[in-house]
Amino acid sequence: MCANATFEKEMLQVVKRITKEQIAPRAAEVDRTDEFPHDLVRVLGENGLLTMSLPEEYGGIQANSALLSRVIEEVSSGLTMMGTTMLSTHTVIRMVSMMGNDAQKETFYKNLTSGHKLCAICLTEPHAGSDARALSTAAKKNPGGGYTLNGTKIFVTLAQVAEYYLAFAKTGQDEISAFFSSQRQPRAPLWEN
Repeated sequence: MCANATFEKEMLQVVKRITKEQIAPRAAEVDRTDEFPHDLVRVLGENGLLTMSLPEEYGGIQANSALLSRVIEEVSSGLTMMGTTMLSTHTVIRMVSMMGNDAQKETFYKNLTSGHKLCAICLTEPHAGSDARALSTAAKKNPGGGYTLNGTKIFVTLAQVAEYYLAFAKTGQDEISAFFSSQRQPRAPLWEN
């Protein structure tokens, strides 16, 4: 786990340099064109900033929340949307780390090792905002396996560019489960409450 003050200081200096030299110079153009900066995602990935939360054996540094927050703040100072991109991705990584089973973690972590894949959280609904207890999206178990989710999500950060999605849905009257899927293939629930 990343806890060395010298390492953290050095890492923040690298992030400041990346932000100053590569991210900030693109901010005006990104704002003007309103196009997602895939090239900056590659910069974040190549420098390990999208995989910081992963365990070391999967190419991360298992960054603590304090370091992750400082890195996101610095990246955001160059272009706010890149900080939001990091936050969304790391939130999903952390949720999988806390709630996924070993097989789910293994598969997910291995798929993230390229460092360029983004993650999105699908929680907010038109009538409920982010109040998870007020969700109306429902998940129904299919007879042949898997689930079908029925509902509407809004304000999904990175919805158009994410590779992985963590969606929340009711699986019973007072039960909420998180479902993990990729663009290519729906998956089993990550966890059920």
